[in-house]
Amino acid sequence: MQEAQQFKDHQREAKLFRNRLIVMGMLVMLLTSVLIYRYYDLQIRNYEDYATQSERSRVHVQPIPPARGLILDREGKLLADNKPSFALSLTISDAAELEKTLALLETLIDITPADLGKFYKLKSNSATRLILFLYVIN
Repeated sequence: MQEAQQFKDHQREAKLFRNRLIVMGMLVMLLTSVLIYRYYDLQIRNYEDYATQSERSRVHVQPIPPARGLILDREGKLLADNKPSFALSLTISDAAELEKTLALLETLIDITPADLGKFYKLKSNSATRLILFLYVIN
């Protein structure tokens, strides 16, 4: 006669499942703890370092291309001349005291009332944060 064979051991499978669940839960808790520690490290302990790096990255140095020289036709007649030009831009969100900043700029460069009027018109009409003054210096 054949004996009845049991193919599944439900208690053993339940114990195996419970052990796997505990190991995976511990792994999830460990990884969550690592993430929380790293968040604390970045946001609280190293705040000053990253704030300084962020502030430095806002300054963009743009090299001025070299003068190309005069452009002459074959008879030596001047076609194009070089005039150095400089662009001054003001980011509105950075200028906490806008009137003082503009007064200081007036002492450094020649800003006409027409330039100021154009500046305030651009400031009131546009949603941009950057307003550009363009000056050509001979």
